[in-house]
Amino acid sequence: GLGLGAARFQIRLEQDGVGRDSVAFSFAAHRGADASGLEQASGGELARLFLAIGLEVAGRADERLLVFDEVDQNVGARLGRAVGICLRGIAKGRQVLTITHLAPVAAQAHRHLKVAKTGAGGSRRGVARATVMALDGEARVEELALMIRGAPLTQAALEQARELLEEATGKPGIRRRRSARIA
Repeated sequence: GLGLGAARFQIRLEQDGVGRDSVAFSFAAHRGADASGLEQASGGELARLFLAIGLEVAGRADERLLVFDEVDQNVGARLGRAVGICLRGIAKGRQVLTITHLAPVAAQAHRHLKVAKTGAGGSRRGVARATVMALDGEARVEELALMIRGAPLTQAALEQARELLEEATGKPGIRRRRSARIA
């Protein structure tokens, strides 16, 4: 589901003549590609590779909390949906905290939290502050719409956000109960 069906990941252990080990990782994202060092992989390939490794480790470990920070970096909407579905799947039986800027990933979440940071210039002591708000209902739809399009909100973006939520949850989406700030 992550677009890595024919990928190859290899780990080589080598010893120098003095007994020191070195580890080399190589990766080929698709069939026919030569396996090379991870520095040759794209950002999106690396994000998906690290998620695949994380999923494998999570499947074997009894960890109650997994944290993924921008695991969807350089991934588009099509693969973002697959990333979101994978994360939703591993959240069964454990807590998964994912930091994302991609609406198809956020729509798959069981709970959606918005983190807003105020800059150092806006606080009394010159310290940045963050607030965390749980989003549900129309507030969640609006945040997803902003993630899809940015400001100003449009009816099309709101409908896309509702569609993402309906698809993720299998439930009919949130319908407008109040007027949103639509341009």
